[in-house]
Amino acid sequence: MAIALECPCGAHFEVEDTFAGHGVTCPECHRLVKAPVRGGETLRTSGYALASIVLALVLAFTVVGTLVAVLLGVIGLVSIARNPGRVAGAGYAVGGIVLGLIFTGLTVLAFSKAELFEEARERVIGNEVDRSGPLEIVRKEDGFAITRPSPQWGVARPELVQRINSHSNLMLANPGRDSYLDVAIQRVGAATLDECRDNLVNNYKESKKDDWLGNQGGGSGLRRVMLRLNRRLPPAGRLEREEVVLDIREVGQTFTFLIRLEKDDRTGRLYILRGWTSVRRYDRMEPDFRKCMDSFRLLERREEL
Repeated sequence: MAIALECPCGAHFEVEDTFAGHGVTCPECHRLVKAPVRGGETLRTSGYALASIVLALVLAFTVVGTLVAVLLGVIGLVSIARNPGRVAGAGYAVGGIVLGLIFTGLTVLAFSKAELFEEARERVIGNEVDRSGPLEIVRKEDGFAITRPSPQWGVARPELVQRINSHSNLMLANPGRDSYLDVAIQRVGAATLDECRDNLVNNYKESKKDDWLGNQGGGSGLRRVMLRLNRRLPPAGRLEREEVVLDIREVGQTFTFLIRLEKDDRTGRLYILRGWTSVRRYDRMEPDFRKCMDSFRLLERREEL
């Protein structure tokens, strides 16, 4: 179906309806004349183009989301090219493609740098961790056993324990991930588990940085301790159990601690299992912390002999 056009120069001519919404050159004066959108139709924006720009912004730094944004942007451009005068949104599609490519590149670069940092940490302090022997670590002198989450975890040697300033009976470390887990034993007598928890949280709020994190902290300054989670866990044998998650921020750095308190009412012993890493790495390391803590068990008398 042809569209009749009139140029300001007075020339009358017709063009195919595929030019609807686009500029057409006048055959007489060569002026650009825009062909109107066909009657009864409205120009709509491509859903693919809109989805492309939205995904590129909302799912930035997810790789998969940004690649999907690029794909939708390309589909949007193809759809617009096939439906001139009826479908618009090329700007959105191009924007989604460009942002998708940029965010994908930045994300891949960030991941590669993170891996390089992990390798560097492993080279620097990897020899301060003992990964020999079976995954399960049996501490006969302390009456418990615990299993390393994976071969990447090892028992921290004295020099690393001293630098971290971990006042514990056992400390495990994953140097590449800059993540740690230790077990400390305290005699608390008849103190309840709630009292033990309150004392623990208050200690983090009131003690000096070097009392709980060695040289890992971000320097002197105001410390903020936020209790993210506090819950009772089902008993494990004769052990009462409670779990807390703390976010502890000092100048420049925030660490997240997953702490389990397990109390043996028969002996009055409190076992404190503490896993920690930087807040940005916590979600990645939490499964390792929980796997290790779930493996904790008291030794039977015959195992202690």
